[in-house]
Amino acid sequence: MVLTNHNETCVQLGGGKNCLLTPKMLDGQNVQITLAVESKTANGKTQDLSVTQVVTRSGKPLEVAIGDFALSFTPRIY
Repeated sequence: MVLTNHNETCVQLGGGKNCLLTPKMLDGQNVQITLAVESKTANGKTQDLSVTQVVTRSGKPLEVAIGDFALSFTPRIY
């Protein structure tokens, strides 16, 4: 997954849930990624929200559990 430093990326997970990923480069190789999984009601209000942060290396496979989801991806930060 290609991410841009300090820019949110939204991934639809299905079932009305989305995951917002926000990367922040800490140095030349390490990145902190904030993940927020949310679902909304029919009128657009947040119904459920789970947030976590992980620190990993750009280009290294990552597995993270958040809310009811387990996500696996390889972040590449530009």
